[in-house]
Amino acid sequence: MAEYMVKARWGRIGRWEQVVLVLLLLGGSETGIRAEEFQVTLVDRFGNKHEISRFTYQDRAELSYYVGDVNRIRSFAQLDRVVFEGEEGDEEQVIKVHRRGGGSETGSILTGGNSGLRAHDAFGGGYAEIKFNGVTELGPFYIRLNDVREVIFRHPEGSEAPREHLLKATIINTKGESFEVEHLRYFGNTRFKLKQRRLQRPIDMYKVAKIDFIETESREEQRPVTVELWSGKTLQGTVNVSTVRLPGETDKAYYTRQETVFTGRFNGGMFAIGMDVLRQIRFHQEKEEEKVEEEQIENSGGDTTATQQ
Repeated sequence: MAEYMVKARWGRIGRWEQVVLVLLLLGGSETGIRAEEFQVTLVDRFGNKHEISRFTYQDRAELSYYVGDVNRIRSFAQLDRVVFEGEEGDEEQVIKVHRRGGGSETGSILTGGNSGLRAHDAFGGGYAEIKFNGVTELGPFYIRLNDVREVIFRHPEGSEAPREHLLKATIINTKGESFEVEHLRYFGNTRFKLKQRRLQRPIDMYKVAKIDFIETESREEQRPVTVELWSGKTLQGTVNVSTVRLPGETDKAYYTRQETVFTGRFNGGMFAIGMDVLRQIRFHQEKEEEKVEEEQIENSGGDTTATQQ
């Protein structure tokens, strides 16, 4: 059982690799909200205010950051404002994320420091910066995260923040062991990606009743899965279980891709498991009292910890 418990052992170097991995695996924004709908007021470190439309983070309409050692991905539609702390040259900065409707949490985000993220540290070759993009009245706009002091989101009048779901599930591995996991995430997200032929189909996991991972006789890069929704609809496709190392991939990046596909909380600690040892995930349907508990957490107005996702 200990092999599925991930301790706080990922250092700052490992986080660079995790950020690159998440961006590669999740691709573009799939929040269901177009980037051009997001308008913000951004305050830089010199106190200048910028009115920005079509606002994105690494070309996505969602923010990826850490609370403790747990990756968090939140849609812009859930955010009220984000305050950056620390010094300009810090590669990792403390941020305070204020959610719409109340509540906040303190976390950290990789900013790139003075040099930005060097992709060859994780996957070989190239150079990349972590930045915000958008459009101002003067034309295209971008700014590196380490030059930002605050981002204030301006949402359409009358719109509501999407409700977050308490994802609880029983996870069964190929040995027959089962684990009761809370706050389940797939690569830090609440959406599961199913490949159907050449298409990637994102599925909100709160709509899923069960995922069966079909065992194959030989070691293949794609593994068949069957997804059963609470509506009774069944979807079939494949997921990637390749054990082949990517060019230049480090030990830490390879470990993340292989062993921490699904993460969550188990018996008060962290839980992580790889795709190749999964047999089944049985989701627990949300109860009314759980929805009330979630709303209380979201509207508490205080900082939340990794166990209050």
